Amino acid sequence: AGLGVGWVRGFVPWNAFEPARGRLSQPVLATLESGLAALPSGTKVILDVVDTPQWESGSANPVMPPRNPADYAAFIGAMAKRFAGRVAAWEIWNEEDASLWWASGPDAGAYAALLRAVYPAVKAEDPNATVVLGGLTGNDYEYLSQLYADGAKGSFDAVGLHTDTICGIVSPYEFLRNGRYDPRI
Repeated sequence: AGLGVGWVRGFVPWNAFEPARGRLSQPVLATLESGLAALPSGTKVILDVVDTPQWESGSANPVMPPRNPADYAAFIGAMAKRFAGRVAAWEIWNEEDASLWWASGPDAGAYAALLRAVYPAVKAEDPNATVVLGGLTGNDYEYLSQLYADGAKGSFDAVGLHTDTICGIVSPYEFLRNGRYDPRI
């Protein structure tokens, strides 16, 4: 509060919150509840839902994307219902245009399908929540264009963009997808 921070972004690892299909972890939910309650009044929260449970992906690698977008959408819909009015925005995955976070390799078609499943699930439970396209790495205009070509239009309210790629270890100019001088995005 003293710093004047108006927004807080946190990660919601789906595999920790729903370790078995249809069974939410009460201790993990309680930790999130406590964290939200401790924030100064008026703080807006964006939660980024990542990490697929093994029961859904069939893989022990948590950054393997969901096989069934409806499973991911059902989880986020349940979370949006539970935290309606307390979470301002839901970020749908993180850096899905990079293999570091989307283990099977960037796939705009699969991610567009995820967005199309999630958007109505969130809006049905909290119409005022903002659905944010997961932060793209380094000005990835081509990936965003492909999302539109794959039918993602209308399935998000805002676009996340990460210019602090590689957690600030290298200059964003070294990681720009479209080059330093590309004016798009």
